[in-house]
Amino acid sequence: MPYLVKVCDKLVNSALKSMALATLATLWCAAPLWADDTEIFFARVDSAATRPNVLFIIDTSNSMNLPVAGGRDRLDEVKAAFFELLDELDNVNVGLMRFTNPGGPILYPVSFIDDDENAGAVVTTRAAVVAGSDDAQERKATGQMLIDSERLELLEVSGPGLRTFTDRVNWAQDDAEERIGSGQVALAGDVLDLGADRRVGLRFSGSDIPRGAVITRAYLRFTAANDGNPQPLHLEISGEAADSGPFQSTPHHLRERASTRARVDWRIDRELLTGASIDTPDIATIVQEIVDDPGWNPRGGEDDMVFILQSAAAAAGNRGERNFVSRDASAVHMPKLVVEYYPGTPPPVSRSLAGIRFDKVDLPRGARVVDAYIEFRARRDFSSALDMRIAIEDSGDAAAFAASARNLSQRSTLSAAAPWTGVLSHRSGDAIRTPALTDLVQSVSSRAAWCGGNALSFIFDSRADAGAAGALPLWSYEGDPSRAPRLLIRYEHGSIPHGASCVRRRLTRAVNAASDDAEDGASRATTGADTLTFNAAVGLRFD
Repeated sequence: MPYLVKVCDKLVNSALKSMALATLATLWCAAPLWADDTEIFFARVDSAATRPNVLFIIDTSNSMNLPVAGGRDRLDEVKAAFFELLDELDNVNVGLMRFTNPGGPILYPVSFIDDDENAGAVVTTRAAVVAGSDDAQERKATGQMLIDSERLELLEVSGPGLRTFTDRVNWAQDDAEERIGSGQVALAGDVLDLGADRRVGLRFSGSDIPRGAVITRAYLRFTAANDGNPQPLHLEISGEAADSGPFQSTPHHLRERASTRARVDWRIDRELLTGASIDTPDIATIVQEIVDDPGWNPRGGEDDMVFILQSAAAAAGNRGERNFVSRDASAVHMPKLVVEYYPGTPPPVSRSLAGIRFDKVDLPRGARVVDAYIEFRARRDFSSALDMRIAIEDSGDAAAFAASARNLSQRSTLSAAAPWTGVLSHRSGDAIRTPALTDLVQSVSSRAAWCGGNALSFIFDSRADAGAAGALPLWSYEGDPSRAPRLLIRYEHGSIPHGASCVRRRLTRAVNAASDDAEDGASRATTGADTLTFNAAVGLRFD
C-alpha cells in the first residue's frame, strides 16, 4: 500500500479534460520526494465542458511518521507537495480523503477547487461604539450637544445641574446580617444572605447631598457571590430616617432601628450567576425622606444613610434566596449606592435627538443585508411608551459627532426611517434591540461611496413634536464601555459583487522572534540585540 498519496479520478462520464492535468500529475509523481508506489489514475474525455473529479487520498498511518532527509517526516513532505499541487490546479473538482488501516473518512467531498468556501453562508459582523463622542444627544430647544455624558437617554434629557452621588460600603461593620427569628446579628462574613429568614443592613457614610435636595433617582447595586437559590424572592427596602450610628452585634439591632415611612418592594424572579450585578428598583422616595429630615446636615456630621432589606410581609411562602458579596469579601464588589439629585428646584426635562455612530463597520459594498439592528443595555429598570423614528445618515462614511451646536440636526439623513413604537419594559442590564434596520443599512452600503470599514451613524428622533417620545435609560460608552451600544449586521457572503465590492481593513503584524530583526555588523548581520541603531542596513521580518 502506498505510504504517500493516491490521486483517484472517480468519473462516471467524465475524466481529465486535458493532457495538461495528466502531465502535471505525472511530473508531480516524478519528483524525487515522492515514493515510487504513488499511483495516479486518470482518463480522457473530449468534452470541454466537463471538469475532472479528483479525490486525493492521504495516507495517515503510523509509517508516515518515519523521518526523511532534512529532519522532517513523511507526512510533512506529503503536505508540502500537496499544497504546491493545489496552488497549481485549475478548473477541476477536488476532494480529500484520509487513509489509514482499516480505512478512513472523506474529509472534504469533491467540489470545484475555485468555489468560495463561504458561498451561500450568512456572515455576522458586529461594530460597537468605541469612543465617547460616538454616542451623543442634542437638546432640541437650544441645539446644545451632549457628547460626554455617562447616560444615554432616548429621547428625554435631564435638565442642567443634575448631580450624582456614589458611595460604597467602606467599612466591614457597615454591612450586617440579622436572623429574623433569633435576632442574632453578624457583622463579619463574606456573603450577605437575602432570604425569608434574613434581614440585611447597609450603611453609607459621608454623603454631600444637601438638605432639601430633590432626589430624581436612587438605587442600590449588588454583586452575586454565588449562583444561589433561583426561586423568586420578594423583599422590602426601607431606610433609617435618622442614622443612629454604626451597626452593633446586639440581638435584634437592625429591627429596632427607626425606619422611614417610605418603603419599596423588590421582586427578584431571575437567576443570578456568580459575579453578576443587579440593581434595586428606584429608592428615590426613601432617600428623599432621609435628606428631608430636620436632623440631616452633611456639614454638621449627620451625613450617613442606612438601608434595611428584609422579606416582604406580604410574601407568603418566600423560599428564594440570593447571596451577595459583602465588604469583608471585596473592596471592589461590595454594595454600592447611587443617587441622582438637584441641589434645588430641578429644571424641566428637555426633548432631544440622539446620535449613535459605529466606525469600522465590516460590511462589503453591495453585499445583500439580511438583518441589521442596534443593541443597547438598560441602565436601570424602566417601563416606557415609545414613539420615535430611527434614520440613517446620508453618507458613505459618517463623520464623528462634534460639540458644535446642532451637530445632529444639521446632518442629512435618508428620507426613509424605521419607526420604534410601543411599550418597553426592561430590567437593569437587559439587552434592548431596535426594530430591523436592514433596509437603511442596505441603502447606504450599496452606494459607490461606501467601503467596508467605513462608519455608519443613526439619528433617533420623536415621530411627532407633541406627546412623549419615550425615555429609555441606556448605557453610554462613558458610563461603561462594555455596555455601550453595538450594531449587528448579517449579510450573504455569496452576494458580494465580484470586482465591484470594497472592503478596507488594517492588518497588523509584529516581529515575534529575535531572529526576525537584524542589522549589518562589520562582517555579518547580527540579531538578538536590545536596540536597532539604524546606522547600517536593518532587516525586519513579519511572519
